[in-house]
Amino acid sequence: MMSSRKKLKIMILPAIVVLFGLCMVGCTSSAQMSEESDVLQTLNAAVSNALLGDEIKDRYAEGECTGEGHIILGSEETTDGDVKVYALTMTGNYGFINDNFEKVSGTGIIPAVLIFQHRDDTYTLREIEFPQDGSLYESSLRKMFPAQYIARAVSPDDADCTELEQQERAYAAAYLKEIGREAAIGDYGDFEHVLLTDLGVSVEVSNRISEMKDLGDYPYWVGTRESLRDGVRYIHSMEYNRGAGTITMKQYKASEEDKPIEHIEIDALTGAVTLM
Repeated sequence: MMSSRKKLKIMILPAIVVLFGLCMVGCTSSAQMSEESDVLQTLNAAVSNALLGDEIKDRYAEGECTGEGHIILGSEETTDGDVKVYALTMTGNYGFINDNFEKVSGTGIIPAVLIFQHRDDTYTLREIEFPQDGSLYESSLRKMFPAQYIARAVSPDDADCTELEQQERAYAAAYLKEIGREAAIGDYGDFEHVLLTDLGVSVEVSNRISEMKDLGDYPYWVGTRESLRDGVRYIHSMEYNRGAGTITMKQYKASEEDKPIEHIEIDALTGAVTLM
């Protein structure tokens, strides 16, 4: 279980706030409906901020942009006045791979219970609980969630997955707009990644290259991977020349492709470094 007691800056994000129905009994005034809607919006924003917090992001490899999606199944007030929220969640970090904006790390759908201290209009995150892994997953979920939410928590449907992906990718789309760049957004499996072994390089040589510690920032496919360091964009690339029998690794600033910072040549038959 992870916990946090820092103040959350509540930020309303209309494009990605989850919409879910309100069940009204009898006659409800428009003022009451508006007030309840405002509360739900604020609670959704609090959940968003919690999922974008450092304690969640630090669990996964860093990308250029972090996004989240969540669906609140229900909430309740605890005996000590806290607010407990039952939700389906998804988080992802996005980075540029072969000029696509790809989810480089993150999660699928994970049910979560979030507990907030609620004072005035401020929600302070107290605790986030996720289910245990492996064989304990379902049994831990049943301890976390009330009976009415168990079925959906255990087996989210395709519509839930689509909704969470759309919310998460909205962050990626907003980031691309902010930096003035166009790119396709998706998961690893949505794009082609040509491996050295696909081009006839032996598994032994491919494995030898992937095990070289100095090449940790390079892609393990033929193509490019981008990173930002101190506001400067760097490209790491891998190319394969079948005729020459060489694998070339280069690192360069995006604005200075003709001035490589690092240039490595590897023999495609032996995996030996021939130039560095």
